[in-house]
Amino acid sequence: MLGADLKALFQLYGERFVNDLVQRMNDTNVNATGTAARSLRYKATQRKLTITAAQYLGAVDSGLNQNTKQPPVSKDGKNLTELDKWVQARVRPDLDGKDLRKLSFAIAKTIKRRGTIKRFKYQGADLVDFVLNKQLTPLTEDIAEHILKDIDKEFNLRLSTHKNIKVK
Repeated sequence: MLGADLKALFQLYGERFVNDLVQRMNDTNVNATGTAARSLRYKATQRKLTITAAQYLGAVDSGLNQNTKQPPVSKDGKNLTELDKWVQARVRPDLDGKDLRKLSFAIAKTIKRRGTIKRFKYQGADLVDFVLNKQLTPLTEDIAEHILKDIDKEFNLRLSTHKNIKVK
């Protein structure tokens, strides 16, 4: 019984985490093309909750360090990468082809050297920690409540099956 209850709880919180992440991305204005928000997924089982997203969302969340590879850019200006799409959406929507590739390449080099998002001091937007801090306490309390109810039910069941046990 507890496993099914926890899976339902993890599904509820999975949806909350994803919705809160998208809302935080919108609030902090880091949801340029919507690709990262659309990539957010959750999977709930009886034992765990897993949240997944596009890999570059990690760089948006926590910034980049010196060991991070330079973001990829289009080789021909036609098969656009996520960075190319961002450049078109946020920087120069009027560019395409070779000019878009040149600008994307320059921005990719700057990201490699400095990191992402200047207004966050190149330390990232801190999306995940914000959402975790918001949802972790209620999730923990709900899990504890379910576990305590299950323990209480099991304890009362064992007491009712063993009539000779006396509780003082």
